[in-house]
Amino acid sequence: MVFRDPAGRRRRALRTALMALTLAWVVLVALIVVGLTGLHPKSGAALTGSSRRDDIGASASASVKPHLTPTPTPTPTPTRTLRPVRPVIASTAGMVAPPEHYCHQRACADRGCLPLRVTAPGRRVGSVEAAFDADGVAPPGDISAGDFDCRGFSFNARQLAADGFGPGDKVVADGQALTLPRVAARAADEINTAGQVIKVTAGLHATELGFLGAGEYGTRGGTVTVTYAGGATQRSDLRLADWYADWPAPGSMIAAAAPWNIPPAHAAKFRPAPVAVYYAQIRLNPAMTITSVTLPDDRDLHLFDVGVPAVASYASLSSAFDDTALVPAAAALDGNYDGDGHSYDSASLSAAGLRPGASVTVQGVRFHWPDYRPGHFDNVRAEGQSIAVSGSGRVLGFLGSATTGTRSTTTGTQSGTVRIQYADGSVQSATLTFASWQANHAADGGRVVATVPWNRASGASRKQVSVYSAVLPLRPGRTVASVTLPVNFYLHVFAIAVGG
Repeated sequence: MVFRDPAGRRRRALRTALMALTLAWVVLVALIVVGLTGLHPKSGAALTGSSRRDDIGASASASVKPHLTPTPTPTPTPTRTLRPVRPVIASTAGMVAPPEHYCHQRACADRGCLPLRVTAPGRRVGSVEAAFDADGVAPPGDISAGDFDCRGFSFNARQLAADGFGPGDKVVADGQALTLPRVAARAADEINTAGQVIKVTAGLHATELGFLGAGEYGTRGGTVTVTYAGGATQRSDLRLADWYADWPAPGSMIAAAAPWNIPPAHAAKFRPAPVAVYYAQIRLNPAMTITSVTLPDDRDLHLFDVGVPAVASYASLSSAFDDTALVPAAAALDGNYDGDGHSYDSASLSAAGLRPGASVTVQGVRFHWPDYRPGHFDNVRAEGQSIAVSGSGRVLGFLGSATTGTRSTTTGTQSGTVRIQYADGSVQSATLTFASWQANHAADGGRVVATVPWNRASGASRKQVSVYSAVLPLRPGRTVASVTLPVNFYLHVFAIAVGG
């Protein structure tokens, strides 16, 4: 006979239910804790290239010049450690800044994270310099003077200037040139865009408005409003990639690159890495006169200059020099040939025959090597500059090499179209190709001129790097009047000559 105990069965069922409820609460609490830990904006864990929020390639509006669109971005180097990226929360009316901003320095608190120093939306200023309210660039010996991203990181002033981006420098992109404002040491050097209205002076027939800057925490931007004389307005979209991307958003291009300054508080977690300034252009109505430009309201967009660019035309190659490649090993920080802080050892090049001002004949062409001096540029980044070159001969020769950016091709060979203008008005196009300076073998049709050690940046390995020659055939019996270089940030030219 089986005896049944209804009261006992009820007690067992109650205990089972209580245990299940307790387990469910434990699981729920664990999930909440894990979620909060992974999403905390101050998390110090470095993200890999596959886990980093990929908003650096956001599409630009058709209002930006379509021919600036770069080649597709190659796969990022998988071994590169990327800095933590916080979620982006769109600014809303009345907000001082996105709520997840956090600060480590007084300079940041003064202008972007707590009491905001940036110009109030709608405020009118008389010039770009008058709108400067932030410090994105700092010398390597005074890192605390700059804070681009509200965490103490900044552009390295010394190496950014070696890449042709210093106060008063003429920055060329796509055949157009903007001259940077001259700012004093430790003075504000950039704009955190917040809807400022900036006076822009330009006459009739201006076709483009240029912008030099970068985003932080992803591609940043918004609507730019151009106001013309008489009150007519034009609205266009402006987007600039994250400075750390070191690769432009569609419709823009790299204007300069240099290793960043790492603040002492983050030195244990972050490695040296290149960060970039980008250039974008907005089309203007050439039949109207521009009077002002209203910037986007996005405080994570930084601008170093805004203005109507001039045509990049030069009377000689040396007058177009805008980059530093040739420095002694003892002054390695004065050179920044590849945007990552490396350069040629000038003493070794001199020993190989490439002394300052030396004459060297290669492939039947007599070249004059740059008469470089400390603190002066010695080569041209090919950005569509038009350069006066005179002479008749069989070939047009070049001395130079290619650099390989972080997002560049694996081989490093770079090429672009050269436009040769003859004295009779006729024009010829040809393709200029250089191998990577690290390849130590020339591209087809070229020659190795010299191979020497490079001046390596912090943490880099020892390498040999080369200078190459290249020749392009000319039309018989005609005299060259000028040469327009390709638009390719990774092509460098030291010398041009007609010969053969």
